[in-house]
Amino acid sequence: MSSLAFAPPHLDDSDDQEVLIQFDENSFEPAIPSEEDFENQVREAQEQLAQLRQREEQLEKQKRELEELHERKAAFAESRGQLHEELSRAISCLDRESDECQRRADQCQNTRDALGHYLRTIDSLRPDTWSKAQLKEELSRAQSQIDEAEEELQSASSLLVSIRGGKTRKLVKPSASNSSESGQGFLYWFKSGLAFTLPVMIFLAVFGMFFLIFGGS
Repeated sequence: MSSLAFAPPHLDDSDDQEVLIQFDENSFEPAIPSEEDFENQVREAQEQLAQLRQREEQLEKQKRELEELHERKAAFAESRGQLHEELSRAISCLDRESDECQRRADQCQNTRDALGHYLRTIDSLRPDTWSKAQLKEELSRAQSQIDEAEEELQSASSLLVSIRGGKTRKLVKPSASNSSESGQGFLYWFKSGLAFTLPVMIFLAVFGMFFLIFGGS
């Protein structure tokens, strides 16, 4: 390569002499790094690569954590929704059962009060205290009260069946055909006693009249 002539841009105008600067072509040879610089560069590159790998591992770890949190959140939302639905159904069922129990409790209490009233009424009937003059009236009144008690007990039969677990007890009224077998019922015993004592009473009345007529003479 030949020498180059260079004219500086700021020269004195009075100086017409051309200044020539000589450059040696060997002064622009490229700088070749030394072995130590190369090793340093390699070491720096390896360190940067290790940092990049560490950063990549951190990013992968964060990604896995975020995915796990997202899955846990989705599972929590699903479990929460199911539990909310189950709790709502359970509370609704318990509310209905509570209302039904309260209704049945009120029904049982009202029925118990009614049956208790008729029980006291039946227990208050004392045929031995009735006079002959009041016998017909008392019998009619007693029979009416017994009929009302039987109707009340019959109306309570469905409730009693549910309480007894399906077992029912049929109320059998004594009749002429089965009164001798059952041996139960107030009217049965009253009529039976009247039937037994009526002939005796008639006999005594006739005997008394006979004694008064013939005994006095």
